[in-house]
Amino acid sequence: ELRTPLTSIQGYTSRLLRTDIQITEETRQKSLRIIKRQSERLKRLIEDLLVIPDIERDRIRVALEPVWISDTVTNALTLVKNNEEKEIVNNISEDFPLVIADKDRAEQIIVNLVENAVKYSKENTPITINGKYHSEEAIISISNQCDKIPEEKLNSLFEKFIRMDDKTTRTTRGTGLGLFIVKGLVEAMNGKIKISSTDEVGFNVEITLPLFKSVTLKP
Repeated sequence: ELRTPLTSIQGYTSRLLRTDIQITEETRQKSLRIIKRQSERLKRLIEDLLVIPDIERDRIRVALEPVWISDTVTNALTLVKNNEEKEIVNNISEDFPLVIADKDRAEQIIVNLVENAVKYSKENTPITINGKYHSEEAIISISNQCDKIPEEKLNSLFEKFIRMDDKTTRTTRGTGLGLFIVKGLVEAMNGKIKISSTDEVGFNVEITLPLFKSVTLKP
């Protein structure tokens, strides 16, 4: 996973540095876009690897504050890689109450979970983001349509380097760190995470975070 973006960056950089061929502006811009995209991918892979020791030793630093989940989800969706342009249905209302969370970490969690849902969803099916709350907690759920995941596989998905598709059926890229990292970040923010899989909903993730009780309506 680290080698793939690095190879791409090296290849396109070498092309741009060649003096024996003429490169059109369109080709130059395309090459630069690929280099930028692969650099961002490599950066995220490295950040994922660096956060593992902090999760394992329960020393992740979070800056807890009141956060508008509606804004967090909206911002996160602009960062999601969705090359196949699958439909993402965001049902989080603008007046959804404030929660106590780390704003940047919460955004990282949403990006991770939505990209995971996009990656493994069936063709022509939507990814759905829902929210509900009661007096103490808010629950954000992200679901997609895929084949039902066996219970024994489901229970292992929070472990490091575990993927939904095994090495014999693998059709997607990934390190298998996504849910491991998400779980660590959620718990560092005093939250809870739950995953489930049924015939009706292929895969569903629920994130529970404490509500910020002082404010309930967005100004």
